[in-house]
Amino acid sequence: MRLAALSLLLAPLFIAPAALAATRLSVCTEASPEGFDVVQYNSLTTTNASADVLMNRLVDYDANSGKLVPSLADSWDVSPDGLTYTFRLHPGVKFHRTEYFTPSRTLTAEDVRFSFERMLDPANPWHKIAQSGFPHAQSLQLPTLVKKIDALDPLTVRFTLDHADSTFLAALSMGFASIYPAEYADKLLKAGTPQKLNSQPIGTGPFVFVRFQKDAVIRYKANPDYFAGKPAVDNLIFAITPDANVRLQKLHRDECQIALSPKPLDVGEAEKDPALKVEKTAAFMTAFVAINSQHPPLDKPQVRQAINLAFDKNSYLKAVFEGTAEAANGIYPPNT
Repeated sequence: MRLAALSLLLAPLFIAPAALAATRLSVCTEASPEGFDVVQYNSLTTTNASADVLMNRLVDYDANSGKLVPSLADSWDVSPDGLTYTFRLHPGVKFHRTEYFTPSRTLTAEDVRFSFERMLDPANPWHKIAQSGFPHAQSLQLPTLVKKIDALDPLTVRFTLDHADSTFLAALSMGFASIYPAEYADKLLKAGTPQKLNSQPIGTGPFVFVRFQKDAVIRYKANPDYFAGKPAVDNLIFAITPDANVRLQKLHRDECQIALSPKPLDVGEAEKDPALKVEKTAAFMTAFVAINSQHPPLDKPQVRQAINLAFDKNSYLKAVFEGTAEAANGIYPPNT
């Protein structure tokens, strides 16, 4: 039973106009990432700090068109029975070059196979490195869905599924499906330092990791070899600022050019400020109140329905979401 609100404007951000022309971009974020090996974690903060800036996936999701678009894979084919997905990789994609790793080759199908087999195959030596497992892969039941992954040639990789699943391709656009360099992983494993994959990340993304100071700052630099084109800013800084009020103050002082996750009340105030731009993104999120139906009297549908009818949804929306949500009429947001 659903009693609560569908959040439509719960993912706004504030932008200072100076951000559009800056060679250094500072983003006020709300928390430190749990790490940089994104496959081990489930938080948006970690995905923002790792997958979104350091990594790429085979495919991306274009929010404007609502469609999946090429990324590391230029194209793909799906068999008529929905059991095989064949991806052709973009040639010449370079992994990051840092003080701690110098790649000797570009992206190949072996990197794709490694990135998924470490999550799906218990016999893979990297599988046990993630002490808490692989939450996204496990929740999507990928270990039972994916039967095998074949590197057909250096730029072609094929996934064979146990059964047809129309969500499989879309899942590959998520942060946990980021592609890692097998060469770097082999180097760390041989050195007995696999944990460094979580603290010294290597990807193919638009920015290269420089330094992380917990609860303070993450620094990145533009990837000059990015296959989709060098980023518009040379340096990216995540200023970790848990207090939403402080994030807004830093924005006004131009200490940050972008502030994430503002309080709903601050959104209306920021819209009145000509020096700020408010970007609102329809959130893929439904908030709800859960009822334990295993015990009387909540085991009776009529009682749960009565609670639902008595629930003052309008007051709840106003008090909790401050006008940034609407009452849900289904299990999915309308933009899903």
